[in-house]
Amino acid sequence: MLTAQRLDRRLLSHELVETFSAFVGVPLSAEALQVASDVRQEYLGEAMHSLEADYGGVEGYLQTIGKLSPADRERMRGMLLR
Repeated sequence: MLTAQRLDRRLLSHELVETFSAFVGVPLSAEALQVASDVRQEYLGEAMHSLEADYGGVEGYLQTIGKLSPADRERMRGMLLR
């Protein structure tokens, strides 16, 4: 939910749209990126429920799907939770 507080979606630049388009492999419009960057409590709740049911939680997902080692996950946690 901090993302919703800190992200000024009105300032999504052309460069950011190009970066995300390259990341997902399809062209995105600024409007599509605004929708994709929307953060809602109910979305997060459902996502967490699915991760718990399918992988035993976020850690299980990152290990199984992300193929991240415990050290990789710790590094990622440190980068994201500054």
